[in-house]
Amino acid sequence: MTDADYSGEYWRLEGLIEEVVEAACQAVLRINGYYQNSSGGYSASGGPEEYSVPGPGSGQYPDDPLPNYVGPDGFPEQVQSIGDIYRLMEEQIPPIFDSLLGLPHEGIFESKADDVRLALMQLSASGSRGAGDGSSDAPSSIDYEGNSTLALATDVAQTLKTWQGAAADAFSQYLNVFTVVVGNQALACEVLRISLYQQSEFFRRLRSDAVELAHSAIEAFNGCGGITVGDVKAAMSVVGTVNTVLGWFPAFSVITGPVSTGMSVTGLLVDTFGGEAAEPNDLAARSPHDVIAKMNSAVSDLQDRSRTVEGDIEKGLENLKSLLDQTPAARPSGGLDQEAFRLARPEQTYSATGVDDFITPGVVVNADNIANAADLLEKDLAYEMGQAWTALERVPGYQSWARDSRIGTGIYGSSQEYFIASLQLEEEIRETANEMQWAAEMLRAIWQDVSGVDDNVGQDFQAVRDRIITYDTPPAATPPPYVSGGPTPY
Repeated sequence: MTDADYSGEYWRLEGLIEEVVEAACQAVLRINGYYQNSSGGYSASGGPEEYSVPGPGSGQYPDDPLPNYVGPDGFPEQVQSIGDIYRLMEEQIPPIFDSLLGLPHEGIFESKADDVRLALMQLSASGSRGAGDGSSDAPSSIDYEGNSTLALATDVAQTLKTWQGAAADAFSQYLNVFTVVVGNQALACEVLRISLYQQSEFFRRLRSDAVELAHSAIEAFNGCGGITVGDVKAAMSVVGTVNTVLGWFPAFSVITGPVSTGMSVTGLLVDTFGGEAAEPNDLAARSPHDVIAKMNSAVSDLQDRSRTVEGDIEKGLENLKSLLDQTPAARPSGGLDQEAFRLARPEQTYSATGVDDFITPGVVVNADNIANAADLLEKDLAYEMGQAWTALERVPGYQSWARDSRIGTGIYGSSQEYFIASLQLEEEIRETANEMQWAAEMLRAIWQDVSGVDDNVGQDFQAVRDRIITYDTPPAATPPPYVSGGPTPY
């Protein structure tokens, strides 16, 4: 099996297919005693050059007979002339490549992975140190600065704790598990990010395979009738691999440590590119008909294996979706809840009716400290979380996954599974941001009361509760118009 990467030549695949057709026609000509002459045409062995026939690809279909044509070559009996062979090859060979045309460019998914990396930077308090910058140019490691702003949650929690009110205490406990839960959201982002790199690698290898198949077919036809046919091989690189996913993406060595009791990225992803490399397909044969049969078989095998590979990518995304569905909201008690992706809403905070619910009577709190806590929640924590889900929102349309339905798991492949998992994670992150915003508004109402700006704290609290009710029970959305043939992108 060759390690060559032909994906950079994919743009010329259609031209290569024409070359395959010409090589096949030339093979039949050779077998029947015709050889290319100095004028570019083909003359029968021993015949005068002036009686040469035009070669394949010229748009001409000579009716000269094939003196050595015999049925065992596998062509229909009605093939009686050189022109018939040209037409036959033009009919039989291009369709072999049909499912390999129009494959998405791998760069689409690398670009999206970089967007997810931005979300990672927002959600990780400590960051990570890999061997590279983690971009599409160096996907094999994850390296990004941590978001020190998230640590402010602990500062706000300590401030609220000193107020001694039940509502403040409830939100203080909420903030104490904030960084743990947000860190888990970052881990979920990494699963999305790796799945995009898997999808990118999937298409890169397929595009390379398509080009290599064409090159190998040309060489196989060139060897028809010779004695070196066994030397020509076509390597379907997507079926066997140079590395497992875990070896291909050393980033895992940085982040696979368990979160609390054992959740890890590697526990979700399927080792889709792993396993022993399959024996390379040998397209070479003495008969052009046999080469065509082997080409059909090789493409069929590639289609089957591509379904398995992309099916594994889907399973990893489904595993993430299942984990998001099953884990409980984190509570201050910790335990298994420390593996959660969402925080249990501190109901006491939002059910408060007055300042005393936040600040125990007799406790002296500086009004500026209240305003500062509100600003940290809204302008820092809520903002950073909002930046994270905005980065995740930049999802390529499902058309980015589009290919022939015989490749992978269907026309749109793993796009549906990606959308479902990504959008659910976005919702968890968005809700965390909203909690910060709502709590900030509650604190501002307290600040206005304590500083004498107004005495409408009860009304202000109710306004926040009304917004929460609207968020929890939104009006029925009008579904987007259905696009025929495409999955629902949400």
